[in-house]
Amino acid sequence: MGSYPEAQGRLGDIYVGVDVFARGEVVGGKFETNKALELIRKHGLSAAIFAPGWVYETKDRKEFRVNQDRFWSLLSEFLYVHRPSSHLPFVSSFCQGFGENFFWKGKVTVATVTFSDVSFRPVTGSLRTAHHLPRRGLGHLPSDQSPAAGDQAWSRPSPRHLSKAISAPGHPGGDPPTLSKVCARIFSVHIPLASRTLVSFIYKSSEGVTVGLELKTTDAALCSYEGVQDVPHTSVQPRVLEGDHELVRRFTENCGCFLLELKGCALRDVCVNVSREEGDQDVPFSCRIGEIMVMDAESLTVPPLSVEDICLSDILWRRGVGRGPGTQDRLHLNGTLRWRYPAQLVRHFRLHWRRLRGPEPHSPPARSP
Repeated sequence: MGSYPEAQGRLGDIYVGVDVFARGEVVGGKFETNKALELIRKHGLSAAIFAPGWVYETKDRKEFRVNQDRFWSLLSEFLYVHRPSSHLPFVSSFCQGFGENFFWKGKVTVATVTFSDVSFRPVTGSLRTAHHLPRRGLGHLPSDQSPAAGDQAWSRPSPRHLSKAISAPGHPGGDPPTLSKVCARIFSVHIPLASRTLVSFIYKSSEGVTVGLELKTTDAALCSYEGVQDVPHTSVQPRVLEGDHELVRRFTENCGCFLLELKGCALRDVCVNVSREEGDQDVPFSCRIGEIMVMDAESLTVPPLSVEDICLSDILWRRGVGRGPGTQDRLHLNGTLRWRYPAQLVRHFRLHWRRLRGPEPHSPPARSP
């Protein structure tokens, strides 16, 4: 290909199609699609992956998330990372837009069979191992977002589940003594940080390991997104805030908070470190990450905006809806409730309602769905 005059200096503009279904005489395909990408990258060309829905269409639907992780993990080292640009606050509960039950602060608020709404899906991130994991290991740190893990979610379903075994030093085939921890890169993003940034990290881990958060930052002036691919990174560990810290009291009651003090920096990677606490035995671990939030610490001191332009339209009253006893005497209200509020400043709204009881002077307390 390099012998063509038109291709000189533009090999990256030449795309080679890869059919995941492996129809016809092709290289790779299916769970061997990585072989095709390896050959394409070897010649400096770009790739266009066709029909990755093969995972969903041909495999067991109940194992979709496991197979989906397996498929993309095999391709990970041949794919470029496209960092989504965002701003503070940045929040992700790893919800994939479908699952079972609704959670808030680790408790089920709405029990349902299943739900599907892609508008619920935040930035879900990726799971690529960092420098602490030996190259002989898996290309991705194994993850699980199966429905069985949904009963331990923090906010919405599908927490991110990390699992592996940290091999004992000196064990045949084990990790070297200096590599007694693993590091999973959860997010690759571009987020300008405030001078005082509050980080909330909610997780639940197994015994015998210590879990920590590592953020990779760079000078914000270096990130112009105009041809800049690689810029110098700095790894920082945010300072843990104790429960009696003023920022913690203002923010939450049930999760750990960290404070990061930097100037003129942008967040590039969010990583989770898992290390062995003690001992010389293999340590299998499991860690469920419920939520990661990054926000401007000063925003906690600013009064929140008020909801504006609340109105109720399309009002319809109905009497006697339902088949239960006494339903013929009930009056039901249908309507469309609208309001205005900056979407980037809110995660969800809670609606409170109260049943009217006619001429009786006392009304029951307000309720929320």
